[in-house]
Amino acid sequence: DDVTHIWKELSSFKPDQASHPLNNLQYPGSIEKIQFHFVWSEPPSVNWQFLGKSVEGKTVLKAVSWIFFLLMVLIVVPIFCYYKFILKPYAHLGAAATGSKTAVMGMILGLLNTIVNIQTYATSYNVGFHRRERMDIMVLICTVCFTLLNIGFSFLIVFAQAYGKVLDAVPWHVFSNIDGLELLGVENEIGQNIFMMMYPGFFFVGSSMTIVMAGMWPWIFNTFLAKVVYVWAALPRPLLKALRPIVPWAPDDIEIYPVWRAERGLEPMEIQI
Repeated sequence: DDVTHIWKELSSFKPDQASHPLNNLQYPGSIEKIQFHFVWSEPPSVNWQFLGKSVEGKTVLKAVSWIFFLLMVLIVVPIFCYYKFILKPYAHLGAAATGSKTAVMGMILGLLNTIVNIQTYATSYNVGFHRRERMDIMVLICTVCFTLLNIGFSFLIVFAQAYGKVLDAVPWHVFSNIDGLELLGVENEIGQNIFMMMYPGFFFVGSSMTIVMAGMWPWIFNTFLAKVVYVWAALPRPLLKALRPIVPWAPDDIEIYPVWRAERGLEPMEIQI
């Protein structure tokens, strides 16, 4: 491709040599020549593929609408079904759903949350922001809204589950007082369920996973990636075909790994907001 050809010509590039091919390049329809300069570091916060394209408001609105649609379909609908067909029947019997029912639902919701987060990042990336921090701002805002809605749904389910245990149905607004023993028991049920939801999940799981996802996993993957890149030519062809889709900036031709692709693949990740 053009990048590989330019990279080969850079080995003999001299800015003051007028006859060199890289000193006579022009963009189609332009009278200005393209100037090349040696740059030893590249800003990772620029989305080069989107430069020259304008970011329209309707594109951002369409992306946000798509993320909200995924949230409604993948999160709200399963949570409603979970309450309607599992939690509510148990609550009417004066019991709580436990064991495999809540464990399986927890794993399903965790998987759906991961899918929504991945789609949020991918959708924000495809909007076409020129600078990465603009994309990060959109990801941050969407993630905060998604987290608040998720927590709100969890509190609503806890409240509805406790309300379902009341034998004599009373209006929801009376839960603002604890005049009777029945309402006092419901209040205690809500407080206990919220505490169990936060402990240990909200308080410790995130901090524990940070050690793995921000420490151990990047070290393991980057070490594996460096070893694969450096011994690329010595690996069997079937293994190269299997590794090429998952290695960043992998070459189209499995025989040669160009230097510039190896540099891009091994460059460190930026610090996100």
